[in-house]
Amino acid sequence: MFYARYHTGLITTFFQENGIDQQSVQLEKRLLSDPQAGPVFPNALPARSGTFAPVAASSIDLTLPSRDYRNPYTHQADLAIEHAISSSLNLSVSWMWSRAIHLTTVRDLNIGRPGSSVIYDINDARGKTVGQYITPGYRLINRVNPAWRRVNSVESGGNSYYNGLIVQLRKRLSRQLEWSASYTWSHAIDFNQGGGADNIFFSDGPRTLTNGDYRGEKASSQLDQRHRLVASSTWEPGFSTKDSAFVRWAVNGWRLSQITTCASAQPATATILVLGVPFPGAAFNSTLNGFGGSTRVPFYPASGLPVDQVVRTDARLTKILPLTERHQLHVNFEAFNLFNHVANTAVNTLAFEASGGVLRPMPHLGEGVASQGYPDGTNARRAQVSARFIW
Repeated sequence: MFYARYHTGLITTFFQENGIDQQSVQLEKRLLSDPQAGPVFPNALPARSGTFAPVAASSIDLTLPSRDYRNPYTHQADLAIEHAISSSLNLSVSWMWSRAIHLTTVRDLNIGRPGSSVIYDINDARGKTVGQYITPGYRLINRVNPAWRRVNSVESGGNSYYNGLIVQLRKRLSRQLEWSASYTWSHAIDFNQGGGADNIFFSDGPRTLTNGDYRGEKASSQLDQRHRLVASSTWEPGFSTKDSAFVRWAVNGWRLSQITTCASAQPATATILVLGVPFPGAAFNSTLNGFGGSTRVPFYPASGLPVDQVVRTDARLTKILPLTERHQLHVNFEAFNLFNHVANTAVNTLAFEASGGVLRPMPHLGEGVASQGYPDGTNARRAQVSARFIW
């Protein structure tokens, strides 16, 4: 069992967004009862006595920890069996399991209960209505306290689950060759926790489709990768048994190494873009139900878009130049993604645009939009020459 610490980024959010030390004001034209409260650029919002002048209701967000907020923890377990097939060949089979509990989630305490249902027509690409989507609507009039916009309660309502089966075959160095091959089948599931920087500040409000429905977001993780095969090898042949200077400098002393990775696609989630106001009186404009949380398509499965498969080989050819008995110069010729299998790292997730109570399908859903690779900005083939002095 491992406990996580409280992130200082989240603690900073509690200090900066408590409505006292720093106020974040969101002004919307449709909510302004006094035009003086929302001036047009470059005019500034007037200040008085160190605080903002009176602004329209529902313009300031608060973020605070819930009473039972706690740091998350994980249960982890693994079981491994290893067998020596020969003096230089080993086989191992491992099972890894992890469950994370009390992951950080966000609920809006001020949104109120959803009201009467809202109906949307679903069109096909030709503009013909092929179905309907009906959802309860969150309305501005139902907010608990109209003096505030969002009151974000940071809670501990998220879980994640991981299972992985790893099979590894390793050959130790013999006859100038060593290699290993490792295959992993795994499945990562969470409650729309996202990845990386998504889990630091929690200042953007809820990520759920409806308020507080964390388990309703349960799906394959953004970081889920079902299959992954990695094979590596190093070959250092001895072409000649002679010990002349020519043999040491030109014939022998070559080393070829490579790492090949083949991996299945990670998932993305189809989304909806709301143009204008989803329906009259909606509390927020960014989602069909007026909640302003997750923009995923509610009638499509979450994590249903494959990003791209990965096939990549990194290789290095090294010439070892013996300078003295204790000193060597290694000249390396390296190629990253040797066969130039460019893989998408992001896809177009926009499935529908919503306007006037109609959902219109968008073209190019699932098509690649990025192929990033650290540190060069792309995962396309790159090559370099380097030297290493060893003493």
